Amino acid sequence: MDDLEIIPGPIDASVLTLQLNWALITAFVERWRRETHTFHLPQGEMTITLQDVGVMLGLPVDGQPVVGSTNINWHILCGKLLGRTPRPDKLKGARLSMPWLSDVFGVLPDDVTVQQYARAYILEMIGLSIFADKSGDRVHLHWLGLLRDFDIAGSYSWGSATLAWLYRELYRATKPNTKDICGALILVQLWAWSRFPHMTPDILSIQPIDYGVDATAQPLPQGPHGVRYV
Repeated sequence: MDDLEIIPGPIDASVLTLQLNWALITAFVERWRRETHTFHLPQGEMTITLQDVGVMLGLPVDGQPVVGSTNINWHILCGKLLGRTPRPDKLKGARLSMPWLSDVFGVLPDDVTVQQYARAYILEMIGLSIFADKSGDRVHLHWLGLLRDFDIAGSYSWGSATLAWLYRELYRATKPNTKDICGALILVQLWAWSRFPHMTPDILSIQPIDYGVDATAQPLPQGPHGVRYV
């Protein structure tokens, strides 16, 4: 069988804002087996793959590993890449308050460096969805350092990192006395909907979304599978 080439479409952030179905997610988490990294179901063992990440979320699954130094002065990093330095109570270690991001960067003024606001928006999306932690309102500034250069940031395999993070959190969730779970739970939900049609809500739209054209007037690729539920 030929290898399947996964070509993600443009990353449509709206798919990351879907309302989570906690009952559905909890049911699947309870069936996760950390020995095999699979869901044990009546139909057999199943799991979420890199192909699922690329198709459903549109995240790139090829490229450079998502790694970087954590030996950084985080206040200086914020000032340099965001143009703002958070107050001490908004930065706990290396974890930045996401409500602070919303308050400071919620409205785009006329005289602003657009890249700074773009970094703030991407950082908030990361903290709310694909790399969410159990705090619920903070995001690690390690991700901000990777957004220093957007061309380089686009070369990272964000999909691979997202899946690895989710696998780790599913592993932790199976430990006794664990009460919370984090990570890209929207991926668990979209995967369940795609594999078990009787659980799927009404599809809001199956029409292709027009993302416009590139610099050479060629149509941009279609968005991720998950946008049909937005």
